[in-house]
Amino acid sequence: MNGFSLHQLDNGACICTYNTNPLETFLKQVIFGEKATLVVGGSDDGVIYIFNKNEGMLKQVLRHADKGQVQTVMTYDRAHYSVIFKATSMNNAELTISIWSRKWDNAETSINHPLGT
Repeated sequence: MNGFSLHQLDNGACICTYNTNPLETFLKQVIFGEKATLVVGGSDDGVIYIFNKNEGMLKQVLRHADKGQVQTVMTYDRAHYSVIFKATSMNNAELTISIWSRKWDNAETSINHPLGT
């Protein structure tokens, strides 16, 4: 598998795949964003991938660094936008943290709570 996949909890059936063409295989954090309508995941080449959860379509790529493993990702939803946090790690290099604000595609679905809880 080249990327991420979403599975049913009860039987493990694959619901959708999200292709990212990784350079190496290592653990990457993947979370939901924008009221669980997006899948947000790290990479091994310094970017964050944002996919439509149901269709698997790539919506946006956020460049965090020229290289490095993006293993930590977090989102926080506000009234009409989401905040995306990301950290890159590399051997013998300083940790880099980036923060983005992303306006919601459909502001009518907005909520005000942290995801992942």
